Amino acid sequence: MEKAFIKALQNALLVVEKKSVSSVLSKVMLESKKGQLFVKAANLKTYFTAIVPARINQEFKFLVEPKDLLNTLKSLRSFSIDYKDEKLLIKNDKSEYVFDTYAVYAFPEFPSLPYKNGIKLSFSLLSNAIKKVSYAVANEPDYKLLDYLYVHDYGKSLRFIGSDGLKLGMYEFSPFDEKVEFFIPKSALKIFEKGLFNSDKVTIVDDRSYLYFLIANTIIAVKKPEGEYADYVSVFERLNPRYKIFISKSKFIEVLKKFYKEKSTHSVFILFSPSKAVLSAEDKFEEIPIEFSLSSPDEEILLEFRLKDLIDVLSSFDRENVEVHVEDERSPVLLKAKEPYCALIMPVV
Repeated sequence: MEKAFIKALQNALLVVEKKSVSSVLSKVMLESKKGQLFVKAANLKTYFTAIVPARINQEFKFLVEPKDLLNTLKSLRSFSIDYKDEKLLIKNDKSEYVFDTYAVYAFPEFPSLPYKNGIKLSFSLLSNAIKKVSYAVANEPDYKLLDYLYVHDYGKSLRFIGSDGLKLGMYEFSPFDEKVEFFIPKSALKIFEKGLFNSDKVTIVDDRSYLYFLIANTIIAVKKPEGEYADYVSVFERLNPRYKIFISKSKFIEVLKKFYKEKSTHSVFILFSPSKAVLSAEDKFEEIPIEFSLSSPDEEILLEFRLKDLIDVLSSFDRENVEVHVEDERSPVLLKAKEPYCALIMPVV
């Protein structure tokens, strides 16, 4: 029970918002019922429940500050849980630790899991795909639904899309024969990227207002948004690159990170010519060898990018060799490699 409880708290903390609009949402609910301990956490769009088998002699339900509790539990080899005089008691052979508890009346009501069949996926696939594109999901979107990660079938593949309108990351898994479309809010992405689970199977159940992810002893429910995602497919269809440039991912990232250390630097200029790329930010310059095709021998093109966006886009590639497809100084730039991930990024114009 001890390890399962600690893991449940660790996962719950990934859902708790550090800067919550409500103090209630900064806490975790513990509920003992019928030999099970329910660990619950919520934010405005995500509801997390972990069910832990437990030998607890009494039933209770309260809120608790999770961080101090977790730190204490991780320092103990074994412990038991008790509840007395509205205090949570953590005991072992040598010590007793006392934690304040809080009433649950303002804690949000959790949606009920429907009795429906769902789509089964590998959790490692879901997690890896989300890690690839989550950087692109908007924090404060200018367009509707860009603060969600979009997942849908496309032909014989499954696509994971993140975009903030200025950059787009796409991970494409194939073969995939199911019909599926769903959204995961940005506030829920951390639990899928960093969560610790005892199973590599996830069942996704789509209900009228909520989407449910069942992973081992855990249920994650997210609110479904209204509306349709932006038509990103047409952006790919309109691409008409004149230049294909082959770059070394690690060399570019190394130089870009040097520039990024300068807090006043927010963008980078890149002059692509047939044999080299010259990167400049403020008064700093670096040259990197490249391969340049689909152009005349003396042709070159100058692009400006948001520095952090370009670092994020390149960092999600596994392969070292990345192709950069450029139409002109004002059009989306496509970055791709021999892997399921690719990205679009808008130059600064």
